[in-house]
Amino acid sequence: MADEKALAARGAMNVVVVTPKREVVRTNVGEITAFGALGEFGVLPGHIPYLTMLETGVLILDGGGQRQVWAHGPGVLEVGAGGKVEILVEQVALASEVEQSAVTAELQAVEQELKQVDKATGAEWKNLDARRQWALAQLEAQARA
Repeated sequence: MADEKALAARGAMNVVVVTPKREVVRTNVGEITAFGALGEFGVLPGHIPYLTMLETGVLILDGGGQRQVWAHGPGVLEVGAGGKVEILVEQVALASEVEQSAVTAELQAVEQELKQVDKATGAEWKNLDARRQWALAQLEAQARA
């Protein structure tokens, strides 16, 4: 608890990003930007406890002179007491590690497949759209890095 109070006093938040496979990053930041169901939002130190769903989009962890830009899949973001923030997502990719040519090729392939699939078929269309959203998020993260 003392560490949480010291963190809050410095104007920082302790953030952990986790996927089903592993803990991806644990860091202290002064600002978080993520993409939720209602669009992009930010979290600053001192935010009240908060829980929200995340849609596929861009996650920015900014603080201490370091800015990390990630593409993130769907998940949840929880702001807890004392500046603790947990982000649980299906997948993340650091913008600097995104291979633009491979992602662009994937996006083009998915868009061609989407043209062939009837939206009414449900699951197949949703899976293709999820792949399309993931490719777009990676390209957006790279552009914003």
